[in-house]
Amino acid sequence: MTLPRSAAQVLSGHVTLEIRCIDRILLTFRQPRLQYGKGIHGFFCHHRGNQFVSSALMHPMTEAFAADIHHYIGARNLDLIRFAKGESKDKIARGYLAGHNGGEQILFAGVAQEKTRIWRTRQRTDKVTGRPYPWLCQEQAMVNHWYFYGFDADFGPFYIKFCGYFPVRHEAPCNRVEVKDLHRHAVAAA
Repeated sequence: MTLPRSAAQVLSGHVTLEIRCIDRILLTFRQPRLQYGKGIHGFFCHHRGNQFVSSALMHPMTEAFAADIHHYIGARNLDLIRFAKGESKDKIARGYLAGHNGGEQILFAGVAQEKTRIWRTRQRTDKVTGRPYPWLCQEQAMVNHWYFYGFDADFGPFYIKFCGYFPVRHEAPCNRVEVKDLHRHAVAAA
């Protein structure tokens, strides 16, 4: 009679895992204090001096951020691609890379509506007094996410992604980061 064996037992001694490169590295930038309600309250009431917290206070910051992005795109004469739902961003990037001259630069910018968790203000009622009061809560919403596709001589093609709604979160995935490049940078820094 044979006993059932796990996949790990079957593969043990027969398979070697060797990593030659890192396919993607994802760097996420965020302000930790702005990821929870008490931190949002502290930012608007204590830091900004507002009497209460409201998502209406976030709107001007969101609009200013979008205006700064539009200014950056215009000042550098970048194409702004409005990504449609389901459209392959990588396919569009490959088209820009095909015409790229090899220098380090931002190739184009893009914007897409994507689902993310955002802070909103809801009205609640005090059970004792019956008076309404604002309540900060998180919800899913479709908001603009801004993409900047570029090329770096050491790391190759990359993109940086910004959530356009306050509080802004950023992601910077780097593709095809070769171990030899990481080693070269480590040796140069030593």
